[in-house]
Amino acid sequence: MKLSTSCEEWGFFQVINHGIDLDLLEKMEKISMEFFMLPLEEKQKYPMAPGTVQGYGQAFVFSEDQKLDWCNMFALGVEPHFIRNPKLWPTKPLDFSETVDIYSREIRKLCKNLLKYIAMSLGLNEDIFEEMFGVAVQAVRMNYYPACPRPDLVLGLSPHSDGSALTVLQQGICSSSVGLQILKDNVWVPVQPIPNALVINIGDTIEVCTCYVYCANSLYF
Repeated sequence: MKLSTSCEEWGFFQVINHGIDLDLLEKMEKISMEFFMLPLEEKQKYPMAPGTVQGYGQAFVFSEDQKLDWCNMFALGVEPHFIRNPKLWPTKPLDFSETVDIYSREIRKLCKNLLKYIAMSLGLNEDIFEEMFGVAVQAVRMNYYPACPRPDLVLGLSPHSDGSALTVLQQGICSSSVGLQILKDNVWVPVQPIPNALVINIGDTIEVCTCYVYCANSLYF
């Protein structure tokens, strides 16, 4: 019941007892920070080319006059394997690639289980989303928000929705009083992170698919 209400009314919820080793979560956060702390010339070996969303840099940059988010970003395609760009997988930190692979595999398992539970909460076959999606695309994105002298003038990330089926967010330590916020009834609500929990965002794909399922059922019956 809580899952169904969270998905329908909020589109967000936090998962505890998710089964992912806490040491792995800590290691993923550690290697992410180590990458962002590398010298700029080292990070620039993995540039995010214009029109792409993999690599180090800023996504969706269309002009030199555009206002950018106050965020350093590093994104990689993970699965299926053919979407990977091996040239963008860094050699430093030394255990970066291995950690990302293991972490992504565990997150994929979690997402498969969540999709089953979401389907069941809708009274649908537990495998319906897996049957609809086929081979799901998975990517990982790391965001680092450096200290800003005028935080009142910037946004870490501009308001947006995720086009994914599910987005799993692991929130790191935030020195700012304002972190993740979600829009609910035209009010921005801050998300207070629960230690060792993962934040789940119901993406646009699930929203569209479930609307279609409801409409189809209504028409069919």
